[in-house]
Amino acid sequence: MTRANRSAGFYCRMAKMGKRQFTDQQLFHIRNHIHIRTVIENLLGIPSMKKENVFRFRCPLCAGYNTAVKTSTNLARCFPCGKNFNTIDIVMLVRNLDFVETVELLVNYKNDLSSGEKQHSCVYGRLPAINLPPAERKPCNQPSHIKDIIAQLFNNVIPLNSDHKITSMQVFPSTEDIAKLERLVESLSQQIEYLKATQLNQKQ
Repeated sequence: MTRANRSAGFYCRMAKMGKRQFTDQQLFHIRNHIHIRTVIENLLGIPSMKKENVFRFRCPLCAGYNTAVKTSTNLARCFPCGKNFNTIDIVMLVRNLDFVETVELLVNYKNDLSSGEKQHSCVYGRLPAINLPPAERKPCNQPSHIKDIIAQLFNNVIPLNSDHKITSMQVFPSTEDIAKLERLVESLSQQIEYLKATQLNQKQ
């Protein structure tokens, strides 16, 4: 059995555990075998950039960009806050989930990554990457472009049929549709704040 098959089997077993308590070894896999940068960019859609060839993300606590990711420890750090984030910490904070919900989300996310997609793919907007088809994922090192987020608002949340008539989903949006729209609007707001901050720094 290859290492990849063993890893996939491990996360499948974890996914079936449901609400049962997780072992230290299982939590170690979650904290260390899922790249923190991938979680920041892809799963959470946190605004990020490369400055002087260093990956920076917006801290979910202070909203500053004086941050870094250390590959050897798989930790993200905000220097002004003096705070280190592992994969579980940052998902709990940004998604406002409890511990068990966070671990289950990361298990499903890891299973999705193990299906053959590269961990450094980046999805536009703050959408869960778990159920998106590969065609919707695009490699990137910069924050999402506003035009792409707006395109998602109309293409994903309010699709039109071939005759451009209003569909039933447009008239009666589901709770899931509303939640998706809220996440996209929030992501758009984050990008606007990032662009304003960048413009202000350039003027200074």
